[in-house]
Formats: sequence, C-alpha cells, structure tokens
Amino acid sequence: MNLTPKQQQTLEIIAQYWNENGFAPAIADIRDELGLSRNSNGTVIFRINSLEKNDLISRNKNIARSIKLTELGKKYLFNSQGKILKTSSTALDSDFKTNETNAQILNYTKKGRI
Repeated sequence: MNLTPKQQQTLEIIAQYWNENGFAPAIADIRDELGLSRNSNGTVIFRINSLEKNDLISRNKNIARSIKLTELGKKYLFNSQGKILKTSSTALDSDFKTNETNAQILNYTKKGRI
C-alpha cells in the first residue's frame, strides 16, 4: 500500500499524539500540527477518511478523540519506518518496548502480535 506523503504525515501525527498525550488527537490538534489554517478542518477530515478507508485507523465519528491505529496501521508504520514507533499502548494495544531487538520484533510479527 502506498500512501501519499500527506497521508503518511497524518498517520504519523496521530501515532505521535497518542505517544505524547495518551489519548487520540482531535481534528483541531491534527490541523494545528499540520500547520493548516482554522478553516482547514475539511482537509484533515479528508485525510482521516482516506486513512480509515485504507483500514489504517478506526474511529467512531460520533465520539470525539476516538481515532485508533488498526493492526494494519501498526504494520504500515513499522514497515515504512523500519522500526516501531514509541506509542501509547492504548493507541496500539501493543506489547512492544522501544528497546526491543529486531529479532524480538520479528518474533512478535510471526506470532501475529503486530
């Protein structure tokens, strides 16, 4: 799967926000991190919808701050960056620690844990 650079950036912002705050970003948080104007919520929603259509994130549109990375989203971030992002276990439901070796990560992958 190939994401556009903007989709990739948005996915990374979501993961990083979870890591830093322990909960999902709001549309405004993503917009601000992207450096977009206050009138650009539609742009953020478009990007989020495309990530959701690609099954990289899930969310409940009726609940604020409900964006979570899916299993595919976790795999995509791992594959595209060659490492596991240090993210909140709530966002990823992951057992990973950032200091694990590649061999340990591969074992997790083989066991279907990522």
